[in-house]
Amino acid sequence: MPRSAHSFRAFRVSVAFLAFAALQTQASGQTVISAMAGYIHYVEGEVFLDNRRVEPKPTEFLHVLDGQRFRTGEGRAEILLTPGAFLRLGSNSEIEMISAGLARARLRVTEGSAIVQLLSVFEKDAIAILAGDGEVSFPKPGLYRVDAENPNALLRVSRGKAVVLSGDQKRELKGKQTLALSGIDAAAVEKFDPKQKDPLDEWNQTRADALVQVARDRRGEEGGMDRLYREWLDMTLRGPGQTRTARMPESRNPQPRQPSPSSGPRGR
Repeated sequence: MPRSAHSFRAFRVSVAFLAFAALQTQASGQTVISAMAGYIHYVEGEVFLDNRRVEPKPTEFLHVLDGQRFRTGEGRAEILLTPGAFLRLGSNSEIEMISAGLARARLRVTEGSAIVQLLSVFEKDAIAILAGDGEVSFPKPGLYRVDAENPNALLRVSRGKAVVLSGDQKRELKGKQTLALSGIDAAAVEKFDPKQKDPLDEWNQTRADALVQVARDRRGEEGGMDRLYREWLDMTLRGPGQTRTARMPESRNPQPRQPSPSSGPRGR
């Protein structure tokens, strides 16, 4: 079995435990259940929130808030959107958060590339990614990539299903299909080979594999979860392929914080 297929199957098996692992701070052991999208979960290298360098601390829970820009220099980053949804940014990439509501997270990829990995779908239009002339939503779990310029904006669907809206037009893509998001009126849906990967694709797979391993290591902790967390898991991560509509629990983490002015050098 190809490595990518095996890893995705491992994700399906480990999805309930993955949420528990992904929302734990490594040093403090605190559980973070956020009532909003945009939680900055993992960073490598140079990462900036607006113009302030992001250097996460175990006791801080940093979010990208409405209207803010989050970018990478020589670095990479992972953001949690809706439960079961990861956004991973490559180097020299930027997003603008339009709305960080957990019921509907909307953001624009303004530079570089972003990968969206959906393990489950809370609501079919819970996430919207804007780039070029299009707005992309994801009604099914899967693996998606949006390039802001390649040299034009581009959507790639490795697995799953995406819906692209542009004016009065509606386009649907499934696995192994790509669509230009710039000049979308004249663009045609084309095929691509998802086995051809660049450094961002490889890093996305590395992060996916690492989270699966952490989830496996912490399976024994599932019995210690309290009632609210059990309900949260059941409600949002019962299994890939299931569209779920339910009330989200209240936040159990402190109010979102912003990096201190002294946390690092100014960006460009």
